[in-house]
Amino acid sequence: DTKFYVCPVVCMGITKDNWYKSEQGIDRVLGELARCGNQFVGDIKEYLL
Repeated sequence: DTKFYVCPVVCMGITKDNWYKSEQGIDRVLGELARCGNQFVGDIKEYLL
């Protein structure tokens, strides 16, 4: 089992409460999410395939 702990911080005026209200916020947050997900591609494929 794995637990992920997320600690939001205010960066460049982007917060957990407003990130989805601007194009810059959406791009920044979803870009970071994509980079995080890419780190697990090999492990997930190895586990599932």
